[in-house]
Amino acid sequence: MDAHSKIVKALKKATGVKKIHLETPIIESHGDYSTNIAMIVAKKEKKNPNKLAEDIKKKLSKDKVLAKYISKIEVAGPGFINFWLSKDALLETLNSVLNQKDNYGKSDYLKGRKYLLEHTSPDPIKTIHIGHLRNNFLGMSIGNAMKFLGAKVILDCVNNDRGTHVNRAMFGYLVFGRKNLRVREESEYIKAVKRYDIGDDEIKRSVEGKSWRDLVGEWMQNKKDWYVPEDFDLASDKFNNAFYSLGQRSCELVEPVDEQIQDMLIAWEDEDEYLRKLWRQIIDWSMAGYAKTYARIGSHHDKVWNESDYYDKGKEWVKKGVKKGVFKTLDDGAVLSNLADYGLTDTILIKKDKTAVYHTQDLQLTHLKSTKYLSDLYIWVIGNEQKLYLQQLFAMCEQLGIEKKENLMHLNYGFLTLKGGVKMSSRYGSVVNADDLLDDLRDRALGIIAESNQELRGDMSDEDRHELAEKVGLGAAKYGFLKYSREKDAVFDMEESLSLQGNSGPYLQYTYARTQSVLNKAKSYKTKTVNDYGEVNKEEELLLRSFVLFPGVLVDVVNNYSTNTLCNYLFDLAQKYNNFYNQHKILGSKNERLRLALTTSTGQILANGLVLLGIQAPKRM
Repeated sequence: MDAHSKIVKALKKATGVKKIHLETPIIESHGDYSTNIAMIVAKKEKKNPNKLAEDIKKKLSKDKVLAKYISKIEVAGPGFINFWLSKDALLETLNSVLNQKDNYGKSDYLKGRKYLLEHTSPDPIKTIHIGHLRNNFLGMSIGNAMKFLGAKVILDCVNNDRGTHVNRAMFGYLVFGRKNLRVREESEYIKAVKRYDIGDDEIKRSVEGKSWRDLVGEWMQNKKDWYVPEDFDLASDKFNNAFYSLGQRSCELVEPVDEQIQDMLIAWEDEDEYLRKLWRQIIDWSMAGYAKTYARIGSHHDKVWNESDYYDKGKEWVKKGVKKGVFKTLDDGAVLSNLADYGLTDTILIKKDKTAVYHTQDLQLTHLKSTKYLSDLYIWVIGNEQKLYLQQLFAMCEQLGIEKKENLMHLNYGFLTLKGGVKMSSRYGSVVNADDLLDDLRDRALGIIAESNQELRGDMSDEDRHELAEKVGLGAAKYGFLKYSREKDAVFDMEESLSLQGNSGPYLQYTYARTQSVLNKAKSYKTKTVNDYGEVNKEEELLLRSFVLFPGVLVDVVNNYSTNTLCNYLFDLAQKYNNFYNQHKILGSKNERLRLALTTSTGQILANGLVLLGIQAPKRM
């Protein structure tokens, strides 16, 4: 049990409070840990917080187990209790890092807890863009941290593989994906589609007189007359997105097209053979493209829910709601929710034309989730803009007996833009594609590698340099997205994200590589238990005290779903190590053994933290 856990256990015993939160004071002279539990209890019990804090301090001072790990306890301000760790605690932590290695920081804090966490559910006819990346990086890292602390986590996503958006992509492909359309010379036409550079007049001329039924029949008979992703030299999901854009714009520019889209929706639901085969091809292209991006960023899902499998079951829940009296049928036949008791605005569940909406389908999906995966908490990683939608969904699920509202959680996050401002619109192709962003970061990283400290890198082949650049670029993206408080809007600065001297992923990777370089030079050094480290200087003590904090930081991450807490800790640790490295000789010094142990521990904690963020820690940089 680490020092953080020992203090929490002692506080629980002294106060009778089951949930104790420890903070790390911003000012280091205020101790290693601090808690405001006395102020919280005093407010509930209407007592003097300062006096209560002093009473708690007296109880803690009698705890013989705690006495070994705490050198001083002090009451400060209106009732804060501050703790200073003893030399024994620091020494024990140092040896824990050296012995536990990859497992340092791991605990049973969430043992027995089960979570179903949904992340990254993009429309399957669009590309994965930077908004999806923020979703993905947040969902994956929180899931990693939960597993590291003993929880069972299932990661799921929704494949919205049916509906108007898919029909627009199919219509766009049937019209504009045909090789003999010939609105331009072929090579120029392909370039124009890829650049989203087909003009309004071209779209109107191409769509005029076209029938999806005629076109899909011709496609079935002569598929070779239509382009495929290889013809455009495009990833298959980008290929789909280009034709979705053309289908969307066709709807806007030519009124009868929207009628055709609705007709396609009806035909799809009636399982029209030809349309279903085209649909399967379009969806498969998107899934193949997504799979490559997911593999690149180290993402995965344990379960994928296909909307096409359950979309028509949601109406049954609406019928139950009407029968139960929690939903209302309007005069025009539409069905409306009844959420006044929850303080929420109402929403339509069945339109007057009897068609369902997203809430309707999500009622069935939540039912499927709660029956297939019994969990303590069902989590949706979705942007801030969906706050009301999910509040309504969770309330209706409770009304219908699908799941209690408190077991359903919206893990929200803010909007992300690139520095300089980029409008996100997949209709006209100005979306910031995830792979394009990662390619750019990788290419920039290649330039940085060429200029960085050759000593840390050594001789590398071109293939090794490109592999390293990929790790650095991806690390820059993940850390650059995760270092912000998740609920706030953020601006991603490409140059800042790649800095080797600032608060960035590459800076942490560079620091890790530095620790490995030092250890490689100390060829005779083997990780051993440190029995006594004697006198230490300020820089060494700061590192020792930083090591102690890591397990508690991870508890904060899962309690508050805050990846920025981990990022801040790792950046602070890296700064402290580099300051130590720059001021003190390691190899051949009088204190070499301790300093090598500090170097080993710093590298180990950096690596453990980076892994939880989904970032690789290269040994050469």
